[in-house]
Amino acid sequence: MNLLTVATIFTTLATPFLTSQKLTDFLLHALSRFDIQAKKLDSNLHNHALVLGFGDGGPHLLKPIQESGYPVLVIEDDGQVVDQLRKMKIPCIFGDAGDPNLLKRAGIDRAAFVLVSMRRFEDIREVLRYASQVQIYVRVFEESEARQVLELGGIPVSSADASVQSLELWISKIFLNGKARA
Repeated sequence: MNLLTVATIFTTLATPFLTSQKLTDFLLHALSRFDIQAKKLDSNLHNHALVLGFGDGGPHLLKPIQESGYPVLVIEDDGQVVDQLRKMKIPCIFGDAGDPNLLKRAGIDRAAFVLVSMRRFEDIREVLRYASQVQIYVRVFEESEARQVLELGGIPVSSADASVQSLELWISKIFLNGKARA
């Protein structure tokens, strides 16, 4: 019973620390330094499309970017997504796209444009420091975020507007192809 009590107290006290954003960020930064594949990337990359946070929309972005002739570099913090990208031969870096050192290594100041699909606005703010040098498109969910992105020199892209446009396109394809049911 004593062991159970000690284990309960320890886990109760340790949980806030072990699940904190600061610890997660620290571990992500530490682990990204061991990304051997990223060290093999061309450090002279320029006029490229830099995608920060692949997310659900990433696969839809790749094809049009590649067809336009821009080389693509992705920074992603999800190891499984990074593995999939590498299997597809898409250059990518495992790590936190809000890390200024990683952004410099990815050539953000030499990119043709940057597409940002990150969750935390603090990280987006860090990326927008480069907005005077390169066009930075930021996925936003709320009007207040869009205003902040504009104030910081970025170009907001409303996730809600994009979803509505996709839905409209999908519905029009159904009706134009005669697949609608009565």
